[in-house]
Order: sequence, then structure tokens, then C-alpha cells
Amino acid sequence: MVAAAVILLTGCASNSRPAAGQPQPLPEITTDVCPTASGTSAAAAPGGLPDLSFACLGHPGQVTLSQLRGVPLIVNLWASWCLPCRNEMPAFERLHQALRQQVRILGVDTKDAEDSARATIQATGISYPSVADPHGTLRGDLKALGLPVTLFVAADGRVLEQHLGELSERDMRDRVAKYFGITAAPL
Repeated sequence: MVAAAVILLTGCASNSRPAAGQPQPLPEITTDVCPTASGTSAAAAPGGLPDLSFACLGHPGQVTLSQLRGVPLIVNLWASWCLPCRNEMPAFERLHQALRQQVRILGVDTKDAEDSARATIQATGISYPSVADPHGTLRGDLKALGLPVTLFVAADGRVLEQHLGELSERDMRDRVAKYFGITAAPL
């Protein structure tokens, strides 16, 4: 199992304000390190996540989705401009805090500007990792018509459910119990 480590990620943080006309610095974000592969370079699992790689948002490195195995996984496609996405992020964070050793959560910022995504991460206070999908490649592969999209992925890499639309914290916890057999602390 990959141990989660918390690191401080800085994005051009500065105590001074930029001169007029200069770009604003990206906000500092604290997040878990992007997940790494299970040590295998095996092909995508049948019925699993596509073999796509994305850059970590606010952290160096890349994540190849098809390689994320060994621990149950929730993948949430979101964007800063998506109100339902922002609404559900605090519930994903609470779930992340309750289950961080048992279930991995990965955000996929979709068709968004990095500075807007980082500002949303800062504003919502999420600490689970996100990757950047600026072209919406994963959403296209999933044939999802909108956002948010949440995938519940078994430890062996199979996608168990693809849900389009906002999930309540109760819905998230019910699905974690149903698909992964894990009960989070009560709400």
C-alpha cells in the first residue's frame, strides 16, 4: 500500500505583490503527494481506467491512471467553474481524512486553467491529490456529458461505477461500503 505523505506545495508564492500588469502568484496549496503506480507496468485492466497519464496539479510528477492499483480508488473529475464540483469537494475531503489508509481519492481537474484550479483547491481546503487534464481527455474517454464525474475503482483496477452529477457525503459513504466493504466513521 502506498503511504500518503503530506507536503507543502508552493506555486510562485511571495510576500510581495506583483507590479501592475504582472501575473498574480498562484496560491500555495497543501496536498497529499500524487499517487504512484503499484510497481507494475501492466496494461490497463479490462473494464478499468484508461491508460492515460496526467501531470500532478501543484506537484512535480505524473500519474498513469491504469497503473493505480492495490488500493480502492475514487476518481473525481472536477473543474473550478463547476459549482456542483466545488459543492462536493468538502465531502470528498472529509472522506479522504476518514479513510486515507484504506481508500485513495484522486481529483482530475478537467478543462480548466491551472491558476483557477489551484485557487479552488486553496479555497475548499482539500488535501487529496489532483492531476490536470486541461483538454478533458479522460472525460471524453468516459463519454461523460458533464461534470462532476465520479468513478469507484476496485483495488484490481476495475471501474465499478461511473456516476455523473453531484454526490452527497452520504452517497459517497454508501458507495464506499457497497463497493469496497469499508465503513467510514459516522457523519
